[in-house]
Amino acid sequence: MSDNNPNNQQNALTLLLQTKNITIRHKDNILLENVSLDVYQGEIHIITGDIGTGKTSLLNILGLLSELESEDREKSELSVFMPKRINCNRLFVGERDFLIRTYFSYIFQSPELIMNWSAIDNINFFLTATGYLRFNERARRNEAYSLCRSMGITAEIAERPVYTLSGGERQLIDIIRALVKKPKVLIADEPTANLSPELKSEIIFSLIKQIGQEQVSLIVATHDIVTIDLGGLIQLGQSYKLNFKFHRIENKQLKRISIDNYIQVD
Repeated sequence: MSDNNPNNQQNALTLLLQTKNITIRHKDNILLENVSLDVYQGEIHIITGDIGTGKTSLLNILGLLSELESEDREKSELSVFMPKRINCNRLFVGERDFLIRTYFSYIFQSPELIMNWSAIDNINFFLTATGYLRFNERARRNEAYSLCRSMGITAEIAERPVYTLSGGERQLIDIIRALVKKPKVLIADEPTANLSPELKSEIIFSLIKQIGQEQVSLIVATHDIVTIDLGGLIQLGQSYKLNFKFHRIENKQLKRISIDNYIQVD
């Protein structure tokens, strides 16, 4: 008999990242208080909120790119479970760098690509720079081309200089670059902010589909989720056994919200 209890199904998944009562500050200002969040393998956490509410600061903490202030570390907890529980409030620099290189990838609002290099060379350079040396150069290039194809980037496009590519193609290359090293957790900060509504949905759908195949956990911050076909996203998530969780930052709190908040019925 199959187990349809959602709590039991979640317990069977792997816990990757956990926060308990963390406080996030910018200079002397508190942006967020008492943030507690569990991120399991294959989950997609979508964080919304107005500009300036702390979305980027939260992502930087979750992605180990920033540290909690010293006065907040004793009363809060940030842990990763890759492969065992590690308290990230007490990491040496080398430990932090190892976790970032091995388990995390990042997508930012504006792709940071080397414009006169080909797309495929940008991807391979990223693999080398982050220490992804499990395969030889030919195997790495084959892996990159394979992921490009699955994301709708042909070999002809992949071999062109980045400056000749459209904004949507550059964003896809940045996503491919982040996914090709097979991270456990992908952090995305406004990954489609500069694109048209049509391109936003197209790229988000491509990203979600690939994440479903790889069972990567995604934490994405955005302030314009209303431009995305949420019903289509949920259907896609069901097809790939993904669990969406929606959050909104309000009054310095990270609150779980219902998708119904974003679906308008005429």
